Amino acid sequence: MSFESTKKIADAVLYEGYVLYPYRASAAKNRLRFQFGVLAPRQWSDSGGCEQWWMSTECIAEAHPEARVSGKVRFLQMQRRTVEEAHGNSFQTVESVDIDGKLFASWDEGIEREVSFEFPLGANALEHEIHFEFPLACAVEPITNSRGAVAARIVRQMIALNGVIRLAAIAAVDRLVRLTIRIENETPWPEIESGRDEALRGSFIGAHTLLAIAGGNFVSLTGSARVCACGRRAMHERPHLAGAGRRKRDPRYGPVVADHSSGLSRDCAGESRRPVRWDRDR
Repeated sequence: MSFESTKKIADAVLYEGYVLYPYRASAAKNRLRFQFGVLAPRQWSDSGGCEQWWMSTECIAEAHPEARVSGKVRFLQMQRRTVEEAHGNSFQTVESVDIDGKLFASWDEGIEREVSFEFPLGANALEHEIHFEFPLACAVEPITNSRGAVAARIVRQMIALNGVIRLAAIAAVDRLVRLTIRIENETPWPEIESGRDEALRGSFIGAHTLLAIAGGNFVSLTGSARVCACGRRAMHERPHLAGAGRRKRDPRYGPVVADHSSGLSRDCAGESRRPVRWDRDR
């Protein structure tokens, strides 16, 4: 099943805080870059770091005997872009450099990462583990001036990331199955005293899960669908249904799903309605 339409919504999660932080200079909130879905290295998190190292989502599905669930775990990996200015036969790191009227600046870029998976649902469905790794990388890009001489260079570096996705399906009643998808960051991080900005280099940023089901439907209190987009900043993800599907009218088996179209933030009493944003209105 294609996730293309759902990705357009999920990208808003993926790039939350990528550039615009805070939203205005006087804003007291959102002053940290990357606030949503940060999964830090386990060693750093367990040593007192301010970000969690795992997140999980649980949802209910109505599954036929041959039903299968497919999904994608998506996040950004930080790539450090360092500008170095040429000085004779050596290079010196700088915040920015102007070459013939063009500005080159150091910056932490985000590289999209995606891990796909698929597993069966049914009476014999067991737990699954998917281990993944993205290797370290380093690239150097020379910057030449109008005379053809190398005036500076851009060095891009990424550390290796390691993670695991744990999948479980537990039969409930009738054809209902409880799905659990847990994402863990197992990237080695001996620098446990480092700050958040440094730990972001080993983190999964904007982490979220896309799920699709063939031969069944996801079930909620408000409806059902064949595609589910999940993501939340805290330890547990919050499912959001997307796509077409027949409505389930029995609410007993539905997980808690936020209806963002009707929520009011706690600080806007008497104001016009606006959707609840969980990263802002908690």
